[in-house]
Amino acid sequence: MLGLDARRSFFRGAPVKINGLRTGLEYKGVHRFGLGFYGLSKNVVFTHIIVDHPAATDTSSVIFNVGYASLFYERVLFKSPKWEFAIPTEFSAGTITGRFEDSTGIFLPLVESPFSALTVGFQTKYYIFSWLAPRASVGYRFSFNTSPEVKGAFNRPYYSFGVQVLLGELYRAIFKKKED
Repeated sequence: MLGLDARRSFFRGAPVKINGLRTGLEYKGVHRFGLGFYGLSKNVVFTHIIVDHPAATDTSSVIFNVGYASLFYERVLFKSPKWEFAIPTEFSAGTITGRFEDSTGIFLPLVESPFSALTVGFQTKYYIFSWLAPRASVGYRFSFNTSPEVKGAFNRPYYSFGVQVLLGELYRAIFKKKED
């Protein structure tokens, strides 16, 4: 399996876009597992956060970024030739970083905090071809092993959409046509 993943969630109440790449294997048609790599599509900027640092000003902008890797497992509950419903579970680990703007306009380090998270959701796919399936998911992310501020910012619902390309099925579709 190889898939592009676009997730939408919230960070400190602001909507964020998280993009990623997932790769993995399927076993007996109902067990999927693999790795994913994710990051924010763009930094999240806040202008209303008070920064407790001597170089900060009352109008300091704060920029946050997040990057993480995940191990995932999906259990397929129902599958027909066109539809599929599954429960994806994911364990993630990464880092959230923050920088603030000082009085000269230079961004200085504010925070760098590792985090771990467990994500559980519900996913549906529609197979356009046997090898190509857009998908949509909803779920919730639980953070642990991190600061209370990161937990408060990251323990949130999410929704996700993506496109899955099943390389084995694509290979069979290409070479089956050549044999005909």
